[in-house]
Amino acid sequence: MKKVFFILTVICAVLSLTGCGEKEPIKVELTKDNFEDYFSVSAQVSDFTTEEKKTIIGSDYIGYANLKVNVSPKKEITTEDVVISGQVTYTGLCWASNYDSFEVTINKDGEGETIKSITTTCPTWRPENPEISRYFDNFEPKAGAFLMSDKKILILSISGSINEIED
Repeated sequence: MKKVFFILTVICAVLSLTGCGEKEPIKVELTKDNFEDYFSVSAQVSDFTTEEKKTIIGSDYIGYANLKVNVSPKKEITTEDVVISGQVTYTGLCWASNYDSFEVTINKDGEGETIKSITTTCPTWRPENPEISRYFDNFEPKAGAFLMSDKKILILSISGSINEIED
C-alpha cells in the first residue's frame, strides 16, 4: 500500500510540475495582413518654425518641422529584426501634397521611434503649421503596401518576425 501511495504521489508531483513550465513563444512572420494585430503606429509633427528668405522679387518662406513616428506593441511580444518603412502626407498651406518617407527599426520589446526633419518652401506665403493628413478613401496603395486603419500612415514594407507570448 505504501508503494502505491508513493507512486501516486510521484505521478501527481510530475504532472503538476509539467504545467508550470513556460510555454514556447509562437513565431509569426509579419505581413500586411497581420501587422496591425501586433503593432500600433502613430505620427506627429512638432517644432514648427518658419524663416523668410529675401529674393529679387519678394520673399520665399521656408517651413521647418520634425516628423516623429512611434511604433508600440499591442500584445506581449518579442521581435526579431523588425523594420518598417512608410510614408505620410500633410495638410496646411504649402505642405499639402507633400509627403515624407520614414523607416523605423523596432527593438526586441516591440517598440520603435524615428524623428526626421521636414521642410517646405513657399513663395510669397508663410507656411502654416503642418498636420498629418488622412489619405483619400479611394486611395489604392501599390502592391505590398497598405494603409493603417486610421488612413493616415501608409506602410510600404515590413520585414522581420515576432514571437507571440501566449498566456
